[in-house]
Amino acid sequence: MASIFIVEDDETLRSTVIQWLEADHHRVEFSGDGTEASEFIRMRSYDLIILDWDLPGMTGFEICKHYRAQGGKTPVVMLTGKGEVKNRVEALDHGADDYIVKPFDIQELLSRVRAILRRPAASYTGDVLKAGDLTLDTVKRRVKVSGTEVQLKPLEYAVLEFFLRNPNRVISPDLLLQHVWSSDAEGSVEAVYVCINRLRKKIKGNSELIHTVHGSGYQLIVPD
Repeated sequence: MASIFIVEDDETLRSTVIQWLEADHHRVEFSGDGTEASEFIRMRSYDLIILDWDLPGMTGFEICKHYRAQGGKTPVVMLTGKGEVKNRVEALDHGADDYIVKPFDIQELLSRVRAILRRPAASYTGDVLKAGDLTLDTVKRRVKVSGTEVQLKPLEYAVLEFFLRNPNRVISPDLLLQHVWSSDAEGSVEAVYVCINRLRKKIKGNSELIHTVHGSGYQLIVPD
């Protein structure tokens, strides 16, 4: 299962793509706004990003160009109605790994997604996030405490990564639901509470990293 972020402001098309990707057993997050999407990409780690070219706030091309300039390595598939060769060259030269012209067949998109995800993970580099004796490898998607690997469920991993990318920041349950949870029925304040309790138990010695801020949410405090 891969973690895929799709940025598309056409709700009908976006819903169709999400449906097919989830049927292919991928975890999908989405946005319809370029500025918001750029912030998501900065804070989160994905296995694949699918970007529409024309977006409100910030174009997909600008997002991709900025992401690569900042050292982002996650593969990017560009979706666009711009079918001219010069547009394809421009997108590929500025960081897109593939380029699909609308309208497209959903099976073609799925095939290209699978092809990109089959590429060796070693061809991409990423950060290792740390807090105390806890490390999270965003490339291998592994979490270790004092050198011992900890098995986390995908949602627990995503929550921990979000905290590590936002150290010392008070994060509300609503913010976690917006940025981490997928659009299914399990998303609720109670679900956030249960997930964080499970996460605290699994990271054991680092359980005090994630503090409850009464009336506000949670805070991951990074030791000096």
